[in-house]
Amino acid sequence: MSWREFRPHGHVSFSLDGRILTIEAEGPGNAELIHEYQQHMQAYRQQLQGAAWASLVIFNGESLLTPDAIQLVDEAVQTNRHYGMVATAVVVTDASCRTLVRQLWSSIYCQAGTVHQFFDTPEQARQWLLEKL
Repeated sequence: MSWREFRPHGHVSFSLDGRILTIEAEGPGNAELIHEYQQHMQAYRQQLQGAAWASLVIFNGESLLTPDAIQLVDEAVQTNRHYGMVATAVVVTDASCRTLVRQLWSSIYCQAGTVHQFFDTPEQARQWLLEKL
């Protein structure tokens, strides 16, 4: 079956403030959601390339992924680094399995060689990112 045969599970939105791209995601997510993410993300990558930038990722709820989605996210994070992303700050909210969510995403970021850190609030995360830029 093609990935186009299924509806995306989860939701993702973007906002840009200077050189920090905020990505808010609600899951769990599947490969179809990651394909949507990639389509939107490409425009931001092109806009931000040429100078260092960072991402602030806010996960709401159980932001877990299907195995095929994990593979796509691995590729996406590596592509982000290629376009100049230097660090990712992560905030996990409203998750009943916060430790599992953190383990999954830490594994993804480590595998891609991405400098990353988890925070309790977006404000703490943003401050850390400003230091990295």
